Amino acid sequence: MEWHQWFPYIIKHKYAEFSGIATRSEFWFWQLSCFIYGLALFFLSLVLPFVVIFSFLFYIFCFIPTLAVGARRLHDIGQS
Repeated sequence: MEWHQWFPYIIKHKYAEFSGIATRSEFWFWQLSCFIYGLALFFLSLVLPFVVIFSFLFYIFCFIPTLAVGARRLHDIGQS
């Protein structure tokens, strides 16, 4: 999978799944896609002030999947 395909995959299939494992590529591509989309929203909010609300909602929306992917990655490397 390419980096832009991980975002919808995790949102659809593994939004709040804390059990199981996450591969290295799943973890880092999730982080990369959240960073790129967040950065795009940030720069867009500099031009259009009302986008700040969408940027805030995006970060709230990505909080739980980020914790879930991090927990699954820790399971994959043998940590609890």
